Amino acid sequence: MDVIEHIPQTDEQTFIDTVADNLAPDGFAVIGTPNVTMYPYASPWNKERHINNFDQQRLHALLATRFEQVFLFGMTDEVLHTGFDPMCCYILTLACQKK
Repeated sequence: MDVIEHIPQTDEQTFIDTVADNLAPDGFAVIGTPNVTMYPYASPWNKERHINNFDQQRLHALLATRFEQVFLFGMTDEVLHTGFDPMCCYILTLACQKK
């Protein structure tokens, strides 16, 4: 949770490979990150540290390189949903069945 947005884009595949390689055969990964659509509203401090921002489609594509099943959820305040992607403040994923 709240790590992948701090990983340079050039290293994101290595990060996901490391996550998958360290899971048990029946393990799963939970990855969460702020939605890139919220970036314009972020503080300067936040923008400086979140160097690799994702939308749901790009995060799904990255996780699908190492997982057969990727479930995407959006969060707005305390509500978890599968609604309109651009309105989500936070993306939460469940990645299962590693390749």
